Amino acid sequence: MLKIPMNKSVFCGGLALLMGLGHVSGQSPAEVRQQIEATNTTISEMVRVRQSLSETRRDWDIFQEIAQRRIDLFRTERDTLRENIRLTEERTTQAERRIAEIRADMEMARGANRIVLEAMPALEARLRELAEYFPAPLRSRPAFDRLLSQLGRPTQASDRMQMFIGILNEADRFNSVFTLVQDERTAANGEIVLVDVLYIGLGFAYYVSQDGSSAGYGVPARGGWSWTEQANLANSVRQAVDFYNGRVKPAQAVPLPVRVTNVQIGG
Repeated sequence: MLKIPMNKSVFCGGLALLMGLGHVSGQSPAEVRQQIEATNTTISEMVRVRQSLSETRRDWDIFQEIAQRRIDLFRTERDTLRENIRLTEERTTQAERRIAEIRADMEMARGANRIVLEAMPALEARLRELAEYFPAPLRSRPAFDRLLSQLGRPTQASDRMQMFIGILNEADRFNSVFTLVQDERTAANGEIVLVDVLYIGLGFAYYVSQDGSSAGYGVPARGGWSWTEQANLANSVRQAVDFYNGRVKPAQAVPLPVRVTNVQIGG
């Protein structure tokens, strides 16, 4: 801003100059004073205008700085919003894709569930029929008996399949080991004797009485096993039972007959 010095010496010099000009131009002192006052007024107005312009420029600079900061802030917020929108749209797209995958998996599961439900009745019927040929020690096991009694009752395909597989697992465990139990048999003379029965999995079994007077073998049959008396097996079966109980050491080969039985299930 242009500053005009208005000290006393300058003012007096200006006044003298104007009075001198007044004398030269033939103006009276009153006219000269009027011109001086007019000049002072003009100079004061010029100073005021310049000050006003300076203040206006300062205010404008401040406003411009504030406005620029706000513009920068709005741009930052705009960029942040755009990034948030992009991330939201990306997450939304991923979520929609995942939802579509889940729906497809659910539809596939429903289809598989329908297939299982349609197939289970026939499978359960065959398993019930097969269970009639299982040996009594297996059928009397609490876990096996519970599963067999609940077979076919659940409404969910997964639960029905779980019970079906549970029964097969119990049967497979029995079939993979030897099982020794005590039971009663009717001897050739009609007497009821206490016997040791050694099951060889699900397919064959031998029995021998405590005194060795009665012995034989058994094979699967519907509703209960079929037992055949064969007294000459008594010594061999007793050796096998003693070996099972750990009474024979070292192990010895024991000759025992095996009869293969073909069980027909379902027609």
